[in-house]
Amino acid sequence: MNFKILKGTLSDDVKNRLCERIAERITDVALAYIGEKELYSVEVRVEAEGPNDKGLVMLALEVRIEASPFIKKDLDEISHNAIEEGVVYARELLEKWGFQTSLWRTIEEA
Repeated sequence: MNFKILKGTLSDDVKNRLCERIAERITDVALAYIGEKELYSVEVRVEAEGPNDKGLVMLALEVRIEASPFIKKDLDEISHNAIEEGVVYARELLEKWGFQTSLWRTIEEA
C-alpha cells in the first residue's frame, strides 16, 4: 500500500513506531476473530519505505496466522481483514501524528 504524504516527512523513528503499532493492531484483530485459546501464533511483517521524491511512502504488510485445526474460520480471510484494518489504522496514526496523507493505492490495485 502506498500513502502519499502531503505534508511532513517520516523519520526512521516515526516509521519504526508506525510499524510496531500496526503489528500490534493486526495481532489484536486476529485475536478478536479467532480467540485466544484457538490462536497459536500471529507473525506480522511491516516495513515502511520513503517518502520518495513524489512524497510516497510504501508500507508492506504481511500476516501469517497459525490456529487450531478445529476452528471453522477461513484464515486467509482473517489475514486479509487484519491487513485491511492495519491499512486504516496506519492512516489514522499518521494523521494523528500530524501528517497530511492520502491513500494512493494498494498493491492489489497496482
